[in-house]
Amino acid sequence: MKLNIIALSIALFAVSNQGFAADNDTVKYSVDVNQSISVDSPADPKTAAAGDAIQVGWTVDSNNAFKYAFSGASKGDDGSAVTFPQFTKQDVDANGTAVANNYDHLDTTFGVALDKFQSVQKGSTWGEAEKAGGKAETLVADTSKAESPYGTMGRVMPGDETGKAAINLYAKGTPDAADQSGIYNTEVMLTVTAEEQLGGS
Repeated sequence: MKLNIIALSIALFAVSNQGFAADNDTVKYSVDVNQSISVDSPADPKTAAAGDAIQVGWTVDSNNAFKYAFSGASKGDDGSAVTFPQFTKQDVDANGTAVANNYDHLDTTFGVALDKFQSVQKGSTWGEAEKAGGKAETLVADTSKAESPYGTMGRVMPGDETGKAAINLYAKGTPDAADQSGIYNTEVMLTVTAEEQLGGS
């Protein structure tokens, strides 16, 4: 009889243990943070001497990676549209009057240097950077072209602590003996677009 009581007690203990068994579940929370991006507007650089590189820098504020492209246009010798930027001046006659359809342009080259970033996809310079050895036509080449600044350097991830990265553009105009004296001008536009990188889950 004593043996039966002990056996019954063991059975009851087993049942009680199952009744208080643990059951775990985990819930995953997610928050979607949109990418923000903005570019400052630097002042126009001062006029430089012929053959000297002119530098201008843009600061990009973003919380993820970005893509960039340059564009610009100018006039050819006869005033026709040219699809890349070059230092250009309309010729004047002996009376200082502008001559129609007659323009001089300098041998124009560019360089790009990225700075203050966390990481870059491929590299941080194009066109020898401050030496400005890149062709104007290549500066504005489609970003799918390997020789373009973006094709050469790739996307940029801003600094982790600052959320900033810098794009520095260098331009140089070199005259020849036939180029008329005076002030030569050109314009370049920078376009920055989001290239958000999400990584793993």
